[in-house]
Amino acid sequence: MHIRRARPEDGWAMSDIYRPFVAKSWISLEMDPPDGPAMAKRIGSSGDSYPWLALTDDEHILGYAYANPHRSRAGYRTSVDTAIYLHAAARNRGWAMRLYMKLLQILIAQNRVMAFAGIVLPNPASLRLHQKLGYQSLARYPNVGYKLGAWRDTIWMSRELAPPCNPPKPIRLLSEIDFAALET
Repeated sequence: MHIRRARPEDGWAMSDIYRPFVAKSWISLEMDPPDGPAMAKRIGSSGDSYPWLALTDDEHILGYAYANPHRSRAGYRTSVDTAIYLHAAARNRGWAMRLYMKLLQILIAQNRVMAFAGIVLPNPASLRLHQKLGYQSLARYPNVGYKLGAWRDTIWMSRELAPPCNPPKPIRLLSEIDFAALET
């Protein structure tokens, strides 16, 4: 298995991984699964600022993890929201941990300070993964979303990536980071 930076041409494979989470579960509160071009647009729009990673066995993409802006205002630039999705064949093999750790290492190398994750409940596997990675529970949003015939709560978790400094360090672009040199 290899972890590499995702490319827009990975859109269809990532769409195939994400589709069951949207169509058949409450894990994502999206209602309509995005197709390949929509996923390619998401990857492409992250530009050189927000990492999207692909877990691959050289032939197939088996999972992906990414970071997005936490909020749109400039004062939030050191904070990100993170997420991960794996194909069923890649689960329970330790790959989620390696993929997510690589994402966090890249965010640290970029000088990000905080990572946040929103988890729609119930989702014990995601809660365990985030806890193992050092995320701590912040808040529970009750009845925040409605999907598959029920109201869903979301728990928000956070993880400090680096101690805050004053002023904040500049955010490094992904093209400035040697991905291969980062440990997993």
